[in-house]
Amino acid sequence: DTDFYTFQSLDNIHYNYFFSFEEKSHIYSFDIRSFILLIHKFKSTNPYTRNIISQDIINNSYTIITYLKNNNLYQDFKEDTLTIEQENTQFIIKIFQKEKYEKENYYRELEKMIKQ
Repeated sequence: DTDFYTFQSLDNIHYNYFFSFEEKSHIYSFDIRSFILLIHKFKSTNPYTRNIISQDIINNSYTIITYLKNNNLYQDFKEDTLTIEQENTQFIIKIFQKEKYEKENYYRELEKMIKQ
């Protein structure tokens, strides 16, 4: 599993930045900095389900960010150039989002495509 924005393995996200929430018995995990970008750019829509993220979850993320900043633990993303693989992955995700491809195995199928 990877972060939707950085494509970094969830296992490699520093514990200060690891953020997750549950939606309909499924746990979604992010780098919290990616999650904040998501909230600001896409009006609180879960990138995996396109469901609206609850205000409680959003408030929780802001509380964590505030804590990290107040304790000098927060560091912005470094601007990196995407690799060809990352660009292709983003392209595939955009196609799925545009087509509103929704079914129970969406996540597994998307992962299979990305790994090919």
